[in-house]
Amino acid sequence: MRNSCKKQFCILNKQYSEKDYWNLVDSIKTKMFQDGEYGEFFSLSFSPFAYNGSMAQISFPLTEKEAKEKGLNWVESPFPEFQGKVLKAQEVPKNIKDVSNEILDCVILCEKTGKPFRITKTELEFYRQHNLPIPIICPAERLLQRFSWIGFLNFEETFCHKCKTKIPVNYRGNFKENIYCESCYLSEVV
Repeated sequence: MRNSCKKQFCILNKQYSEKDYWNLVDSIKTKMFQDGEYGEFFSLSFSPFAYNGSMAQISFPLTEKEAKEKGLNWVESPFPEFQGKVLKAQEVPKNIKDVSNEILDCVILCEKTGKPFRITKTELEFYRQHNLPIPIICPAERLLQRFSWIGFLNFEETFCHKCKTKIPVNYRGNFKENIYCESCYLSEVV
């Protein structure tokens, strides 16, 4: 259905006379130029999502204090009350063979953050099938750890492990593996 409204000279759905409209547009643009905002994306402070609940926290990690100093939203979700058994990390059996199905009715307190998390039935089956221990770190923190060595948009320069050619890399400095330039990599792999 087409919009039959043919209004002109509107700002935020408010209609102005043509003269008032252009004066207001001029003052808005002037202010935005002065503030360095014109032509830029909306500020992250307008985001309806908390910084610590977004992928931005993985790509560009900030502390709560740093995020708030930049005017970004930060929300700590309250933990719901839990009536069942709560296990501390050291109470979780290290061997998957020692873990009973009762763990599905428990909450585990993350060893790193203290945040509670639960193990699902499918997850437990996976750990048993692959003979893996039950994790004692919450899923969000595990995700952060997995991505911590990836630099995302942060390129650095390093040297090829084999020929010492300078190459740009997209990782953080705590990555301990050998890095090869394209030609050395191809000669090693192919």
